[in-house]
Amino acid sequence: MGNDSSYTRRALELQAAEYYASIRKPENEWYSIIDLTPQLAEFAHRLRAQEYMAACQVLNQVEAALYSWGYYAQLAASHEQLLPALTVPDLRMYNIGGLGRTYQALGKIATALDCYQQALELALVISDHRSESVWRGELGCAYYDTGRFSVAGSLLQEALEIARRVKDRALEAHHLGNLGRVYGNAGQYEDAIQVYEQALQITSELGDSLNTGVYKGRLGVTYRRQGRLDRAIPLYQEALPLLHESGARAEYERHLGDLGSAYRDLGRFDLAIALHQKSLAVTREIGHRRDEGVWLSSLGLDYYSLGLVNRALALYRQVQDITREIGDQRNLSVCLCRLGDVYQLKGQREKAFGYYQQALLVATQVNYQPGLFECYVGLSRVALNVDKFPEAQQHCIQALRLRVSRTYYWATLLHGIVGLYQHNTNAAQSFAETLRLCRVALENVTGLYQPHYVLATALVGQAVCNLHWIDPAQRSVLLTPALAEYRRALDITAAPGIVRDALRDLELIRAASTEGLEPVFALLEEALNNNTPSTEDDPDLITV
Repeated sequence: MGNDSSYTRRALELQAAEYYASIRKPENEWYSIIDLTPQLAEFAHRLRAQEYMAACQVLNQVEAALYSWGYYAQLAASHEQLLPALTVPDLRMYNIGGLGRTYQALGKIATALDCYQQALELALVISDHRSESVWRGELGCAYYDTGRFSVAGSLLQEALEIARRVKDRALEAHHLGNLGRVYGNAGQYEDAIQVYEQALQITSELGDSLNTGVYKGRLGVTYRRQGRLDRAIPLYQEALPLLHESGARAEYERHLGDLGSAYRDLGRFDLAIALHQKSLAVTREIGHRRDEGVWLSSLGLDYYSLGLVNRALALYRQVQDITREIGDQRNLSVCLCRLGDVYQLKGQREKAFGYYQQALLVATQVNYQPGLFECYVGLSRVALNVDKFPEAQQHCIQALRLRVSRTYYWATLLHGIVGLYQHNTNAAQSFAETLRLCRVALENVTGLYQPHYVLATALVGQAVCNLHWIDPAQRSVLLTPALAEYRRALDITAAPGIVRDALRDLELIRAASTEGLEPVFALLEEALNNNTPSTEDDPDLITV
């Protein structure tokens, strides 16, 4: 009787599975997870009937759509249910590789790496060259997420060569798009632009609107990193409708948030906050913990810029928890460095120093060069504040060696300030180089507030280095260009956090036994007094 009952249950499960298979919609009518209800029901019935190979095939058919729409947790659960029962090498390979993708999307990078490695080994066993290309590429993407860009680049190059040998144009575009991310994060912007343009040419030929949106958005990211917002913003605006129409929620929230960051660069903190909050809402809906940390951190920087320091602190603490929970070392280093910035602005230098040191350790472990640059700049400022001039100079030199192009002028500015403390005649050369770099940054987009503020501070440094500075009657004349530049910067944004940062660097110049800076301090302090909010939200009450 027990055997009959088992047989009957299995037969009913299979009968239900066949029914749902018969009412599937064609793929061109898949617009949301509702349209995949028959396949998901069929998968569940075949799984209960222990028809594992058939269940795996159903999951493979809908996996790309579910992944694109951000249903990572649901995909991970489905793959985990199947994995113990699959022994056929190709099906096991697809399943464990797909599990790796969902783990990576959920921020579980170490587990994802292990899954991809197993999938790659299975591809080699069955001599499936296309799958070998796929899993080498996914391994590269996972290493990219750990900050190991050189390893990621090598794996993606290998994957690209195989994709070209097997003449899979879509896969070729996929690898080119991921190589662009590697080049961009390594500061090789022209290489990144070149491979994105190649990927876009392929997606255009294939009529692939989804990935056209993806690569347009990533190309926008690259131009933003160059400070070319004149090119970045239109690319985001072209990409977002394509991604929205395709239902690619994860890519949509990323580029929506990147557009917010572009507006922040222009001092439009209202737009930045609105877009970052939208991105955060989407990433929470789809359970993407890594991106949740990214957009919380971006919101923290928005609020820091507005002078809402306690609100920024509360957000950064949430980011700390997320990055440590999922092992996201790169974004942990960014978060720790920003905490250092906050405490340095609060005047709590010992705390700031501790956070910068922690950030430096983490960024070193994953070789995240933009993070290392920010740490050295922060540590140099702390060292100047406590009169440790050799340490300040050493940190500056380490930052200069990294040559992080977009904000390299911060390091040359600080190097000039260190020179003032040491009465070094080369200080004037460092300020001159800062002026050159800021003017280059402003050649195409004059509305970037940060280079304007740094340019103004460098003009103050140049004035102080002028031989006529010793004559008090000449000082107001020498400061005229700096005052004009500060006014241009204030016209873009007089946000309290930004003005306080400018005052912080001016204070470093004044502390180098420099008199006569009252006009520039008066200008910035007046702007600060006119724009500082009277109260700040209690950080314990903040819910984002």
